[in-house]
Parts: sequence; C-alpha cells; structure tokens
Amino acid sequence: MSLKKIILSSFLFSLISCSGSGEFEIIGTVNSINYVGFNCWYIVDSRNNYYYELVTDDELLFRKGLKVKMRAKKSNSETICKVGDRIDVLGYTIIKDVEKPKEEIY
Repeated sequence: MSLKKIILSSFLFSLISCSGSGEFEIIGTVNSINYVGFNCWYIVDSRNNYYYELVTDDELLFRKGLKVKMRAKKSNSETICKVGDRIDVLGYTIIKDVEKPKEEIY
C-alpha cells in the first residue's frame, strides 16, 4: 500500500469519524498478510479502495476473499500490523462467501 493511499485514507477516515456516533459502513473484501509471524486481517473498501485493519474476535470474518458489508468505528486498539486505519467491527453481513476449492479426483 502506498504512502499516499495511507495518508488519504487516514484523512478521510478522520472526517467520517468526526460526524455523529463515528460509525460508518464499509462494503469490501477481507484479506490478510503475514507480518513478522502474525496474520494481519484487513478489509479493502470497494467504493474507495481504502484499507482498514480489522479489530474483532469474530474468527468467522477471517477468511480471505470474503465479501462483506459491515458497520464499524475507529478503534483505539494498538496492533503491530498497521495495515491501514484500525477499526472495531460492530456488525457485518456476508455478501458473497468464499468459494471452497473443488477437490480433484484422480
């Protein structure tokens, strides 16, 4: 992720967080990267291509390629990943589940 994208994402995230309860909606795809031995989970917002690091205990959300619509708010949690802005997941709906790979029969 480029520095320009991170700065712009942080700026827009700050603008959204200042209004009302700070909750906002994201529609996007869940993904992960490995960083110094840790799996870092994030969502890429399909409307603006911003990256948000997921802060949640809901392991059902941690599936690469899962397309979801979620409610979130800025997180005060600290992580080592720093994959975009950290967000607390308040709720989500699965739009498209990850397709399971088909077994090959020989």
